[in-house]
Amino acid sequence: MARGTLLLVTSGLLLAFTGCPLRPPVQEVVATPTEAPPNPPALPPVEDHCQADTDCDVPDLHSEGEYICCQGCGLATAGTVEWVEKVKSECQAYLTARNNCLPLACPPGPSKAACVEGRCVPTL
Repeated sequence: MARGTLLLVTSGLLLAFTGCPLRPPVQEVVATPTEAPPNPPALPPVEDHCQADTDCDVPDLHSEGEYICCQGCGLATAGTVEWVEKVKSECQAYLTARNNCLPLACPPGPSKAACVEGRCVPTL
């Protein structure tokens, strides 16, 4: 036991005095952007005319600002199913290139919509 301890201490002292690092040096990696981030998409204007509840949906995404296309808390813009698909398509391409969304710390907004008097409206 004493012999193993002596060997360990001696090895440690030799390494310390010879300047031999115990771990390899950490190399700093600096990422350089190869291209500028994409411009935020110009989302299509809301289309919300409907005849039935099945015509409507809710994208629950920010439609403007720094977090455009990110899921948001309490967002409730309802529109036609076709409009929601256009918005999601535009946002998917943007978020694939530049995902600046923050994790949600609140419940998301309404996820359903209904057709009320010919217009899509968000519902709970």
